[in-house]
Amino acid sequence: MRSLIRIVAPHFVAGLILERQEEPYYPPKNPAPLWHAVDAAPILFYMVKNKWNLQQIGNYINKKGWDLQVLGVENDGNFYRTVSI
Repeated sequence: MRSLIRIVAPHFVAGLILERQEEPYYPPKNPAPLWHAVDAAPILFYMVKNKWNLQQIGNYINKKGWDLQVLGVENDGNFYRTVSI
């Protein structure tokens, strides 16, 4: 499953694609580490290169004061639009 994220900062607007890894056999305490950056606009590519998970991305975006919006989720080849957060 993949999710398209839009990040809005004062000096750029860029996209980031997150991919959900296979879930472990036990329920995780925090599902954020299951989502990792797999592709991004060049200005955010360091997140992909360093294999950041959703929790790391969220913490960094909050610290910078940027906005994050979930634009959609792809599952089984179908793209589903979601609401902004």
